[in-house]
This record gives sequence, structure tokens and C-alpha cells, in this order.
Amino acid sequence: FFRTSLIWGKDTDFRGVKEVQPHLVTMAGEVIAGAIAIGASIVGISKVVSAVKGRAQAAKQLSRGRDRRAAFDRELQTEKEREWVKVAGAVEEEIIRSSASELVQKMKNGSLSAEVVMTVYCRRALVVAEKLNALAAVNFEEALAEARAADIRREKEGADALPPLHGLPVSIKENIKMKGFDATAGRTAYLFQPADEDSSVVRALRGAGAIPFCKTNVPQCLMAAVTNNHIYGETVNAYSELYSSGGSSGGEGALVGALSSPLGIGTDIGGSIRNPAAWNGAVGFKPTGGRFYTKGAVGGKHVDYVKGVPIVPGVTGLLSNSVEDTVLAMRVFYDGGKTWDSVAEDEPTSPPLSFAHDVYASTTPLTVGVVSSLSLFPPCTAASRALAEAKAGLERKGHKLVDFDLPGEDELVSLFVSLAFGLGGMKAYEIGLEGEPLSKIYMPLKLGTSLPESVRNTLAFLLKAFGQQRMSTALDGLRQNTVFEFQQKMNRAEQLRGEVLSTMKKNGIDCLLCPAGALVAPYLPIADRLSPPLAYFFIFNLLNVPAGVLPVTKVEKNEAEYKIPNSKGVFDLNSKDADASMKNAAGLPVAVQVVAPPFCEEVCLRAMRDIESEVGFTPSPAAKGIDWTKSILSL
Repeated sequence: FFRTSLIWGKDTDFRGVKEVQPHLVTMAGEVIAGAIAIGASIVGISKVVSAVKGRAQAAKQLSRGRDRRAAFDRELQTEKEREWVKVAGAVEEEIIRSSASELVQKMKNGSLSAEVVMTVYCRRALVVAEKLNALAAVNFEEALAEARAADIRREKEGADALPPLHGLPVSIKENIKMKGFDATAGRTAYLFQPADEDSSVVRALRGAGAIPFCKTNVPQCLMAAVTNNHIYGETVNAYSELYSSGGSSGGEGALVGALSSPLGIGTDIGGSIRNPAAWNGAVGFKPTGGRFYTKGAVGGKHVDYVKGVPIVPGVTGLLSNSVEDTVLAMRVFYDGGKTWDSVAEDEPTSPPLSFAHDVYASTTPLTVGVVSSLSLFPPCTAASRALAEAKAGLERKGHKLVDFDLPGEDELVSLFVSLAFGLGGMKAYEIGLEGEPLSKIYMPLKLGTSLPESVRNTLAFLLKAFGQQRMSTALDGLRQNTVFEFQQKMNRAEQLRGEVLSTMKKNGIDCLLCPAGALVAPYLPIADRLSPPLAYFFIFNLLNVPAGVLPVTKVEKNEAEYKIPNSKGVFDLNSKDADASMKNAAGLPVAVQVVAPPFCEEVCLRAMRDIESEVGFTPSPAAKGIDWTKSILSL
């Protein structure tokens, strides 16, 4: 303004304005440059202040995690010093080798006391906490008190008056609310905020006579197949400390796989029950979305419940050591569970479907479609052998086996990735962290969802040109969508779901049999690079169908490799990682997966039962030199 007044003044003759135009241009340039400089300074200062605040918040959240871990360690030490830990457990091996159904029956008839059973599992959980790092909270004293009360009730009322899960110890995934305990989903910001009430599934379990005795570890934000967070650290596999326990129900998988819980409750939105169960030699079951309790299951985003996007619902499900035990719990939930403690009031949208006992007990042969491979990532040799053994077992039971090509399999994979991360990327998870640093296991996702489009397109092109087809496809799947594009993909996913189900119905197929992942448990140092093999799990979340896994065999020494190229015949980086992961995998469990149409859980479980009865898998977990099949007292 000062320069303007000098140039024009009060009596300026604007007829000569052309003479001052160069001065005006210079002046405007200087003003704009000054404004830009001031703006840049403000932005720079703002960024510095934001960075300082971010580091301070991160330090605060990490400190909260360390405080909780230190408190938990003291809590575990206190539990180890209690008298019941030192009590001899002559019946321990009988207990851990009994099914949940057998345990309930023995506790009802008095041949085993609920207190003794609970003592054995509490003691085993303590050792698992130390060796596998599978726990996030313990409820031992309260659980033992409840077990003693259950014994008193049996003496007073008799076996006929007892509930169907009388005295049965149950472990609960950390993100499922249990009164008096945190449900953080692996995030430090949610520590020290104990739930004021039980989730629906915990209420149902308590009403049916079961006794929750611990909560198990999860990955930060729940969206990883590796269980690790800034609070409790990393959980390792029940069969080898070199390998992942899976995720996000990794603590449950390790605990159940180590024969240290007869029944576990987890959640599944992309394989989170099935991969931990498969990798730890356990049975895992994901019901159809909407048929099981979900209220009170905390999600990894900034929203409160595990809902996913509408087309990919998060569900609550089960981990156990036999199909029989899964059926025991499903019968309770579907038949009596709706009445226990008025749980139905919490889940008003659940369909009123009772367990179809006649379908499960039927001897009519099934027609089973066999999905032997996905083109994205063919199964390893051990997984193919397990599939062949399961097929042979079903055929011996009289079932008909036919090959089945899954319609639109590649598109299903791409759609799941896009619907999971293609609208906002990792932002919803980062908001939920409230300043806590994002775990390194999410760095590939973080990078893939935040690249500028020009960089993404160039990188995808180069990856494809150099034979890295799978990495190129994954990068493209992480592209961010507009709301309209996202809606279109949801519609397309629903169309594909209809195509798959109608094709099954047209061909008279009752259920599908397929590998439980292309690989077995991944090697921990490179587990975050082995997402493509998980497609065998998450496509069935997109289809929203019941799916279960069960162990069939173990990796043999000559199968500890992966020599299969990608669909273009290139032994790419994904194949190399898979080969490195399988190098020390001999002895790890190998599972298969059974899938049925929506709300046909009984058909799925029936096929799983028939496979289990024929393959005769015997659990033999042994992590860090510990044989979990032996008495804890001998360790």
C-alpha cells in the first residue's frame, strides 16, 4: 500500500497508467511472494508443532503400553505364587486329552470336579503366557471361585438341573468385552478402561454355565495375520516359536493349539479365526454374518463394533480342539443361547434359527465341490496333500466329490482388498490409535494406500513388466476409491456372491472343500510380506458364508519348500518369500477348509466332522522345546 501511494498518489493522472504498469507488476509479485513466504512459514511452524505434539502423544501412548505390560507381568508373577499352582495334577493329561463335551459330562456326573478342571487350565495358561506370550489378561481367582460354586450347585441340584456348558473353562479374545477387563483391540489409547458389562457372547456363555478364565492377545487394530502390539508384544506359534500364531485371534490360536483352553471365542473379518486355528493345529469356525452374537466385540478402527463394510461383516466364532466341541457350543448358542440371560434383547436382528440337528445327523451323502487351488497363489505341496487326504476321507464316508471352479476368483480377491482398504486406507485405524505409532506390520498397507496415482500407476506398470504380477495386482487393489466407486464395487461383490451361490446350487453342490491357505504358518521375520496366501480365507468373508478349518496332517521334511511360480511362470518375490517361509516348516500343522452356503452351518460342520473322523489328526504342539501334550508339572 505504501508503494501504491508513492506511485499513484492523490492526484495521479490515470491517463498515464501504462507508465506505472511495470511497477505494479513488480509490486504484485513481491506481495504474492511475501504472502507465500509467510504462508510457508506458518505451514512449516504448524508442521513442526504438529510433529512435536505427535511425538509427545506417541511417547505417551507407548508409555501406557509399557505400564500395562509391567502391571500384567506382576499380575502373572502373583498368580504363579498361589497355592493352587503347586497342587499336583495327576489327572491333567486326562483333562487336556478330553473333549469339551467329555469334560462337561464328567463334571456333571462328578467324576471330575469343576475346580480341578479349572485349576489345570489356569496353570497351563500361566506357562503359555510365559512361553508363547498368548495372554492379555487373567481371571483365575474369579474363575476358580465360580468353579467351586459350580461344584456346590451340582451337589445340591443334581446333574439334570445343570446348564449345558457346566463348569467349562473358556478363553476370550482380547477385543471382546468382558466385565471388569479392557477391550483395546491392541491399542494403548483404550487401556485402563474396563468394560462395565459383558458382550453378548460372554453373557450367553455364562448363562450356559461356562466360565471365562482369561483373555488372549491380538495384533494392533486386528487387521494382521501376525499377533503383535505395543502392549503385550508378540505371540508365537504353539508348534514353533519361529512361526506366526496367526491373527487376529492369534492368542486364541496359540492357547487352544497348546491344549491350554478347551474352547476359545474369536472374531473373523478376513480369516481371523481360521488362520490362527489352522496354523496352530486347532479347529476354527466362522458362522454366517448375522447368525451369531457380535455386540460388544470392539473393532480396530475408531468405531466401536466389528461390523466391517456392509458386504463384509465381522463375525464372532469359535476355536476348539475338535469339531464335536464346536458343535457343542453352536447347539447351545442356537438352541438355548437365545434364552440365556435374555441375550436376544442384545441381538434383535439375529435370525431365529435353531440348530438343525437333523441336517447335522443326516447320513445322506453330500456333493462336495473341490476348489483345489486359486490362481493367485497355488497351495504348497503339504497343503495339496492335506486336501487329497480330506477328499479321500469324505469319499470313504460315501460323499460325492467333484471339481469346482470358483466363479470370479481373481475379482473376489481384488474386491475384498479394495473394500477393506480402498476408502480412506489406513486413516480410520490411525485415528483409532490416537497418536500411538502404527505397527510396522501395516507399513506395506500404509504405503500402498497413500501413493499418489501417478506413482502408483508407474510402479504397478514396472512391477508387472518385471514379472511381479501379484505385487502389481495388490498395489492396484489398494487404490483409493470415490464413494461412488466404492458403492459400485460393493454392488459387484454382491453380484459375484450370487454367481458363486447359484453355480453351487445349479450343480447340486452342498459345500466346498479347499486348502486352508496356500501355506502353513508363516515365518515371523517375513510374515508381513505373505498376505496373498491368505486369499483362501478372506474371499469367504466377502461371500459371507459359514467356513471352518480343521487340521489334517503335518508338514513333512521333503515338503518344506515352495517351488511354484506365479501365473505368468515367474518365480517372483512372493514365491521366494513363500519358499523362505517353508524352509523350517517341517512338523507344522496343515489344515483344510470347508465352506457351505449362507446359514448352512450344520452342513459345513457335518462335512468337517466326517473329515476329522477319517484323518485322525493327533495334536502334538511343541514350541520352545516344550511338549504341550505332557503335564505342565513335568516341564
